[in-house]
Amino acid sequence: MLAAKLLLLTGVLLLGDLDSMRKFILFLLPGLGDVIMFLPTLRELFKAFPEATFDCLVMFHSTEQILKQFQPRIRRVIYADFMNMSKISAGFFALSLRKNEYDVSITSYPANRPEYNILSFLVGAKIRIAHKYKHLSFVNLPFLNNRLVEQTEQEHNVEENIKLLKPLGVDIPKPEHPAEEFPLFLPLSDEHLQFAEDYVKEKGLDNYQFLIGIHAFCSPFKNQDKRCWSANNFSRLIDKLGEEYPESRVLLFGGPQDEEVNERIYNTASHNPLIVKNLGILQVAALIKKCRIFISNDSGLMHTAAAVQVPIVGIFGPTNPVFVHPWGVKHRIVRQDLPCSPCFYYSQKPLTCRREERDFLCIKGINIDMVFEATRDLLCEIKA
Repeated sequence: MLAAKLLLLTGVLLLGDLDSMRKFILFLLPGLGDVIMFLPTLRELFKAFPEATFDCLVMFHSTEQILKQFQPRIRRVIYADFMNMSKISAGFFALSLRKNEYDVSITSYPANRPEYNILSFLVGAKIRIAHKYKHLSFVNLPFLNNRLVEQTEQEHNVEENIKLLKPLGVDIPKPEHPAEEFPLFLPLSDEHLQFAEDYVKEKGLDNYQFLIGIHAFCSPFKNQDKRCWSANNFSRLIDKLGEEYPESRVLLFGGPQDEEVNERIYNTASHNPLIVKNLGILQVAALIKKCRIFISNDSGLMHTAAAVQVPIVGIFGPTNPVFVHPWGVKHRIVRQDLPCSPCFYYSQKPLTCRREERDFLCIKGINIDMVFEATRDLLCEIKA
């Protein structure tokens, strides 16, 4: 009897015919890179359910800007400032969405936090799809969803997101070349591309043979900035690139949280990088597309570069390249092969170093020559 009540509570006994599922809400609450890695799944959803309506819930303006480019196929992009909202207010906000009587909710990967599953439960779609994670699964309250997909920890985030289609009867066999079958993409308009052309001319960047994009920081949320290579290292790398490739110009990309680091790099590098700021994410993406190569920590802009098909040198510390390597583009991964690295896994816990010294040697031990050689090697491959 108790088991039956629990099943009723989570909605397992309230499911209808999958063919009747017409109203979807997609919880796309992670940051920029993770939402970009969900876009191949979004495209498959559009193909599998051509008559359905889709609402998307986000909590970052960058992801809001991207998803609005899919309107009217996406009916509404709902922005909620959960980062600055009390738990009570967030709960009432979720209950306000319940009146929409969604047939299906999908929580994008990765979202290993109990708050996301509580949100899914409160919104109350008949079918609630999410991942069951390998770490801290029970405290994450996965049972508040009624269709769970097992995390493997051996697949890329794009592949994990594609698996979310299986509970809807969209069973896509794993292809031989997943990155070709499910490529990243961004919906850049002619206006965005023209903006990049004009920007290059206005800043005199067309006087250089090629551009090198760099993203030197990332969001400090949950200590994620600890995975970043130092500003001093980027300054020295820029100078070494300037000596080797005097026909190039470096562009420093980033949002408001990156301004301090970018200014530090600008003030200490001798080869005059250009700081790109105060632009929308789609303008940034169009400008990244003008670069021959992009050098970055594991960050949302690294995945933005992959989505516009720019070759990437990715600098990895505690995070796992298996999950988030640049998808579908030529790339080089630079990392320290330490016994303890990679150590990061998806959870609600902040990033911490597990070494006794707590020194993040995995990122601090990467030297200038390692990144420079990877960049030179990739540039040679591109030219070939």
